[in-house]
Amino acid sequence: MLTITRVRELLKSHNLRPNKRLGQNFLIDRNIANKIIAAAGPKPGGTLFEIGAGLGNITADLAGLAGRVIAVEFDKGLCAVLQETLKGCANLEIFCADILKFDFAGALRNGRATVIGNLPYYITTPILERLIENRRAISGAVLMVQKEVGERLTSAPGSKVYGSLSCYLGFYAKIEFLGVVSRSSFFPQPEVDSVLLRLDFLDKPAVAVKDEELLFKVIRAAFNQRRKTIQSSLSHKKISGFGRQEVTAALNRAGIPGRQRPEMLNLQEFARIADELYE
Repeated sequence: MLTITRVRELLKSHNLRPNKRLGQNFLIDRNIANKIIAAAGPKPGGTLFEIGAGLGNITADLAGLAGRVIAVEFDKGLCAVLQETLKGCANLEIFCADILKFDFAGALRNGRATVIGNLPYYITTPILERLIENRRAISGAVLMVQKEVGERLTSAPGSKVYGSLSCYLGFYAKIEFLGVVSRSSFFPQPEVDSVLLRLDFLDKPAVAVKDEELLFKVIRAAFNQRRKTIQSSLSHKKISGFGRQEVTAALNRAGIPGRQRPEMLNLQEFARIADELYE
């Protein structure tokens, strides 16, 4: 685990500065690092996949506990540091690559991995989507996200921050809140606190539905105008593709009151609406 002094030394010796645009905040809190590692549950025969390895703050610890570690880092300068400082880790593979374009299945070959990552705010949702797309190669993930995003991801129906992202992730994974991480746990210190989450991808989606694409179309349309009733939100043909009569009939068949607000509906209820709109 790198101390703040060591982080400063590495950055200075390689003529690097933390890139705010890329969300580069390096973990310097040993207790949080231990919590991440424990949640990931590394095994001698298992594989860990680290997104945004940075300066290798916990990468060496992971390599000492897991059978194989795949570390992906976008920044070429940080990749050079990793190649230099971690060259003694025989079970570590370092890729200087864009995680949004990375070939998970190809790198993992026939195995499955647990993902670890501190996700930059500006690409948190695209990374989550990428993990979901590759869930056959990923058993679960231990992720650090900004507190605001974490609250959205773990929110339940009735919450002010419950929305399409909550539903999307909940459809594919079980989400566990592991705790708040203070901004003081990083260097440089970000402007907001973070939260630590564990995701376990489900063998099958949380609810059965006839058409997954239609389900998420319905959910996005509903939350696009969340202050309106579910009937009004879904009755904009340009957004949902359905007219008022179709929506009213579908809601009646699904047993959902048209005056209900979208944020009060759970996944099962959205699935019933989507199934009734399915042709």
